[in-house]
Amino acid sequence: MSESQSMMSSINNEPLSGSRISKLSKVNLSKENKWELLPQIQQKLDELIEQNNNNSTIINLKSKFDKIEELKNKLIEQGNNLKLAKIITLRERNLYLEKLRQIEEYGDELQWKDSEGILKELNTLLYTD
Repeated sequence: MSESQSMMSSINNEPLSGSRISKLSKVNLSKENKWELLPQIQQKLDELIEQNNNNSTIINLKSKFDKIEELKNKLIEQGNNLKLAKIITLRERNLYLEKLRQIEEYGDELQWKDSEGILKELNTLLYTD
């Protein structure tokens, strides 16, 4: 068992308090593992609210944790949207690059010469900075 796992095990057995929260914040966990703690903390807060007759401090803390979870979910959704936008953009880029390659092949076949001079203009557009 790693040091952080044994520390987490001992911290998990303590009642939820300021010192426990302070210890939890110092544990060296990955981001994913920290997010996995959120439901446990929310559950403990729910239990404390019931035990302490709806203590306003605990209720306020619970609402802050709920807001954190809501923001986390929004970030995950935005991240997924960005990944999708990236994939779409890359596909579109590849499509246009393929069309440019086809134009180059066509121009090379005709040595960039045609009766209207369009190929010469395309060549100029493609190969000048």
